[in-house]
Amino acid sequence: MRWESGGGDDASWLFTPDGRVLLTVMDHESPLNLYSDYDVAAQASMYDGVPEDLVALVRGLADEDPFLMIGDGDSALPAASGVFWFDGRTWRPSDGLVTLAEQRDLDLARDSGIMHCTHWCLLNQDFTPQTLLDAGAEDKYGFSLDQLTALIAPGGT
Repeated sequence: MRWESGGGDDASWLFTPDGRVLLTVMDHESPLNLYSDYDVAAQASMYDGVPEDLVALVRGLADEDPFLMIGDGDSALPAASGVFWFDGRTWRPSDGLVTLAEQRDLDLARDSGIMHCTHWCLLNQDFTPQTLLDAGAEDKYGFSLDQLTALIAPGGT
């Protein structure tokens, strides 16, 4: 699943069959945007602590893939101002992201771009038809309350 702002920001979720997720975010204005300096080593370190099989989902992708890649060939990784992963129970920032934020005296939540790039997901909010309507689903996407109710709770349950 992918979101793009059209202005250089994106969020990408890669799901595994066992329920784990790799989430990369790129806030082009973030002080953790390592692509602007093309800092390959620092970008690679951003993925430290993420299980290798999750990193393998994005390592070495071709230039035609939706990601802006940093590095060369099989070791290239998506440029990201934040890397997070879900083990099926708990979301975590990558160890590398935590380390970089600490080294640069940055606020992980603000400076990684996670809030900017996922605000539309309504994280930590009720996921109800009314919440989506209040967030602008009708104005942005043309969904009515009845349509949202049918999508989220088919059969009215």
